[in-house]
Amino acid sequence: MVPFDHAVDADGTALYALASTVQRSVDGGNSWSPIGAGPPEAAPFFIAADPRLSGTLYAVVNGEIYKKVDDEAWSKRSAGLDPSMDFVIIDPHDSSTLYTGGRTGVFKSSNGGTSWTAANTGLTGLNAFGLAVDPFDSRHLFAWSPTQVFESFDGSAKWTLLSAGPRGSRTFDPYVPGGVYTSEFDKVQRSTDGGKTWSPLPDGLPRSHSLFAIGARGTPYMGSSSGGVFVCNFIRMRSVGK
Repeated sequence: MVPFDHAVDADGTALYALASTVQRSVDGGNSWSPIGAGPPEAAPFFIAADPRLSGTLYAVVNGEIYKKVDDEAWSKRSAGLDPSMDFVIIDPHDSSTLYTGGRTGVFKSSNGGTSWTAANTGLTGLNAFGLAVDPFDSRHLFAWSPTQVFESFDGSAKWTLLSAGPRGSRTFDPYVPGGVYTSEFDKVQRSTDGGKTWSPLPDGLPRSHSLFAIGARGTPYMGSSSGGVFVCNFIRMRSVGK
């Protein structure tokens, strides 16, 4: 899943981050200012920027979905959902197709969040912590909790529990077809065949880490709980600063 607390606008000119409100920077992060009216009630938990439509944002506040387009105010987009959602994922090829999830499973919208329907066929008690859409095939999805990983090949119409392979989050490589990463507490693994087989990346990470970006040529970047950033050059894992 993409990082929950920051996002980049589709045209690359703005950065977004979460504090008590959604903040925006147009100077590369040197200065920040709150944007829009709301979201109300509480501090946002998750933010996502539409990868195709500049100025279109989604946020999760108290388990509910909010949307903002350009200079419009934030508006609630939770029809059909209970207030327990943890994320919003946007299909990289179709801005109208969204996914969200939480303790009641996975939900899909085909109209930009105006309405949602359950997409839980095949899911068995999944408390959905995250979801990933294959950037080379939008029908191919992963959804996961800390102990279960499910896969769909038909855009969430049905899911299959993966009985083999690593647990943990899934991140598709946006540059290499078939490239997928999984980040667990003590290791990171990589697949080059869409998640069928996996190989561990070199040692060198602290035990508490998370995968937050895939750079050019499939280079993974990790953040640690100590504040460091690590990059893997596929020979060894090395720190690039704190």
